[in-house]
Amino acid sequence: MRKSAIIIIAVLFVIIISPYPKILNFQNANAQISEEYLRLYAHSRYGSRPFGNNILSTAPPYGILKSSIIDEGISFNLYPPLTSNLSVSGTLNCRLWLKSNIPEIIGINISLYEVKSENTSISVSGAIMNIPAKESLSEFVFGIPINHNFSKDSTIGLFIKKLESNNSLTLFWDDKSAPTMIALPIASYTYFSEILIKCLDSQNSSLSYANVTILKDDLKYWTGFTDSTGFLVALLPFTEVDQVYEIKTYWENTLVNSTSIDVNKTALIQLRCDVYNLNIKILDLFSQPMNSTTVNLLNNSETILERRTDSNGTVIFSQQPSGNYTVTINYIIKFLIFSIRNYEDNEISLVGNETKIFKTNYTPESFLNLIAMFLVLMPILFFGILRVKRKSRIYKIPFDYFNTLVNGGIPSSNAIMIEGNPGSGKTVLLKHLMNSSMTEGRPSVFITNLDFPSKIKESFNEFGFKNDFNDDNKIKFIDCYSETAGKKSEEKYSISSIGDLTTLGIKISSCLEELGKGTDIFFDSLTPLFPILKSDFIINFVHAMSAKIKGIEGRFYFTISTGIEKEILAKLESASDCVIETQVFEEKEYYKRKLRLKKLRKKHIENWIDFTIEDKKGIIFLLPKKPKKEKN
Repeated sequence: MRKSAIIIIAVLFVIIISPYPKILNFQNANAQISEEYLRLYAHSRYGSRPFGNNILSTAPPYGILKSSIIDEGISFNLYPPLTSNLSVSGTLNCRLWLKSNIPEIIGINISLYEVKSENTSISVSGAIMNIPAKESLSEFVFGIPINHNFSKDSTIGLFIKKLESNNSLTLFWDDKSAPTMIALPIASYTYFSEILIKCLDSQNSSLSYANVTILKDDLKYWTGFTDSTGFLVALLPFTEVDQVYEIKTYWENTLVNSTSIDVNKTALIQLRCDVYNLNIKILDLFSQPMNSTTVNLLNNSETILERRTDSNGTVIFSQQPSGNYTVTINYIIKFLIFSIRNYEDNEISLVGNETKIFKTNYTPESFLNLIAMFLVLMPILFFGILRVKRKSRIYKIPFDYFNTLVNGGIPSSNAIMIEGNPGSGKTVLLKHLMNSSMTEGRPSVFITNLDFPSKIKESFNEFGFKNDFNDDNKIKFIDCYSETAGKKSEEKYSISSIGDLTTLGIKISSCLEELGKGTDIFFDSLTPLFPILKSDFIINFVHAMSAKIKGIEGRFYFTISTGIEKEILAKLESASDCVIETQVFEEKEYYKRKLRLKKLRKKHIENWIDFTIEDKKGIIFLLPKKPKKEKN
């Protein structure tokens, strides 16, 4: 019976797609476009006067993934318009990157039209076909016949729409991972001029991955990035006269070159940019080089680079745009048992390759100790011994002490935010909290986009936790990492892209339905989402998930790095019932960690608590005195 059903489904699939054998070529990752084709990529909001929000351009993908549901249709128009008549005859190749909310055969309409300067449209070519849409992002390649003469000053329009269906279909573009495009059967040089550009710094070294934007009459015509050798090839509309363009080069978000040039009069355009090398030498109070001193380079009060000096007291900041900077020198003055951290700011204006020498107030430790020995040797020695003994009395307390900090435990129906700088122990703390939750008999869901679930399960065993983290009835994993790392997920629940919060929300709901009331969710971490999604979208997701989880008397734990903008952190803290803050910092050549309850809507201990992370034990609190045993 099952074999017969499979045969019937296969016959129906052949019948569905059979009307379009010559124009449908889907999911052919190896399909090649001949060099006699002109590639036009889909973009969003390009140029100061685009034809609508979406355009077609010879510029490569910008690297910011865009998407839109095409149930009502979406249009892309060539920008800028044609500067001469264009004859196109042959087979147009159309590459679309699509994803459906569920796998299904879905009809799609692809239309090409010409928009005249007077805003009249002429249908040029098109096709209606069925595609096997998937839940994962997939490439579909279509070959569509075309035979049309486009007139000067008109533009080429592409329209894509999903045909009637109960499911949604999403189109992706504007990124190398999803380069939606059309390829016209004409050689690029018949209509466009290929302009070779090389970007150099002040010492004639290549400027890799610089942004080059080409304008005419204050309108952007093309934008792209140099390769690792500083080269790029730009395609500009060909005209026999008036080929003067303004070329602007940006490096580290700073304009470093602006040049007006007639591209007809040169085969190679070399752009020498206002990018320089800054050599800094740090000296102490006695004009001796300071080794391994931290030097920060700031622009507009924001640290852009951090370096440590070498044995000669020198640090080099290479290829920096011209402008005003602040050089901050961080050093520690050690006086016997005391350590005084000091910061010295120096303002500089970088207008060329420069070497700057800064003399600090740093006094060598040996000199200070020599003075102390002659002045107050015995009192200081006695005080030092007492202080060392006092510091040596540190009690190591197991993680169970956390319940004392939160006055008996974190209540149900709470959203808990764990924030801290990298390496401060956020993930380890999250695992401890999940182990405690499972020990209480509460089911748990762990969402990971930082490591493979198998590695996370191993880490639980390394900390000596006694719960069974392979018991599918007690814990489930939502894998947001494996497919991003190029490996098929082994978990029941997974998503292919960490930025697909819609699908993630669906997976979370499925887990809650399976595990039931009182399920706790653990998300590690929100930080990788911010480079690819708008912050408001992420914050709304946290609001929605918190409400859903709290509605079933669960707890929603999530981690986030303090490297995120302070305004965003403030909004997330406001949306949370509990905020746990961790920190790691360097002190006397060692890393120290500490934790505090920044916010909790019940009585709790607010002080910073030192802790360490030990093998087979996990988090161990370090207290100056032994805590009192709680009365039963």
